[in-house]
Amino acid sequence: MEKDFISGERITQYLPQRFPFLLLDQITSFEKNEWAKGCKVIAAKEPFLLQDTEQNWPSELVIESLGQLTIALINVSNDADKAPQILLGSISGVTQHAPIPLACRLDMSVRLEVLSEDSFVTSGFAEVDGTRVLTMDSLVAKIIKE
Repeated sequence: MEKDFISGERITQYLPQRFPFLLLDQITSFEKNEWAKGCKVIAAKEPFLLQDTEQNWPSELVIESLGQLTIALINVSNDADKAPQILLGSISGVTQHAPIPLACRLDMSVRLEVLSEDSFVTSGFAEVDGTRVLTMDSLVAKIIKE
C-alpha cells in the first residue's frame, strides 16, 4: 500500500479536469492497479450549482468523483510520461442510499475489478460521516493511448 497521500497540485498531474470540474481533492491511500480511497470537500456554496435553494449534492457528481478517483488511480499506477485519455462506456448498479448534504466531506473508495491494456471496470462507494450515501456496481471505460 502506498502511504503518501496525493492532494493539491499533484492531483492535477493525474487528472485532466480543473476547477470547478475537478471533483477530487485528495487520494488518501491506494494500491497500484488495485484500489484507491479519496475525498472531496463539498462547500456550502459550490460555484456550478445553479440555484441557491440546492440543499443536497447531486448524485451524478458523486459518480463523477468516483470516476475521477479511478482515473487518478490508473494514472498514478502508470509509469508512462503522458497519462492516457479515458472514454466512459457505461455505468450500472448505482444506488443512492441517502441525500448528500452540502458543507461536508465526501469519502470515496474504488476498486478496479478488471484492468486490461485498453479498458477497465471499477466499482465504488461514497460515505459522509461514516454513512454510505451511494454505491456504484460498475463503471466501464476505454483507455486511449496515443
